[in-house]
Amino acid sequence: MRFFWTRRNYAAGIYVCVFTTIFFLAPLFSEASDFDSAESEGRSLVTVIETMQQQHIEIPNIIFAAEAAGNGVAIGFELTENVIEVTLLRDNEIIRVDCSATTGNVMDISSPEVLHSILTRLFNRYSVLKTAKISLREAIAIAEQAEDGFAYTAHIEYFDSWANYEIQLLANNTILHIIVDPENGRIVGRHRGEFEEQ
Repeated sequence: MRFFWTRRNYAAGIYVCVFTTIFFLAPLFSEASDFDSAESEGRSLVTVIETMQQQHIEIPNIIFAAEAAGNGVAIGFELTENVIEVTLLRDNEIIRVDCSATTGNVMDISSPEVLHSILTRLFNRYSVLKTAKISLREAIAIAEQAEDGFAYTAHIEYFDSWANYEIQLLANNTILHIIVDPENGRIVGRHRGEFEEQ
């Protein structure tokens, strides 16, 4: 049996080749793009940290200012290129306080855009930390002093119903993950890591 190529066959063949190329190579291009994005984000974060250090802007002080402005207890923070986002637990709500990464000043206080049911769960989960002996701010100061580093994100983590603070910091061009016990301020975990997607 002989097979004759027609214009329709050529068109179908080209379509299949193009589709196959896009289908199989697109994820590789996407991963390369994500890697470049994460790498440039890591570089820009290092630049922000260096600028904050030159300006003598310290994360514990910013969290203290955010807690005072939002009248709540910090349960997390994240440093981005221009903003330090501090998440607070206040009465029966979760709020977010944005502070400038260049001046340390409070810029905005708002409620995060999440479902009420999630807020209720978060509130119930983190309410025990209102009476914790060590605050998130103190835990960050402990980790920074112990590792001679600069924290760029921190949050509360749960391991088998045990709450603790997980702090990520940059120390001597190395990313460290530090676990601090909120009951006594002891560092109970430490490992190296990489910049995570912010």
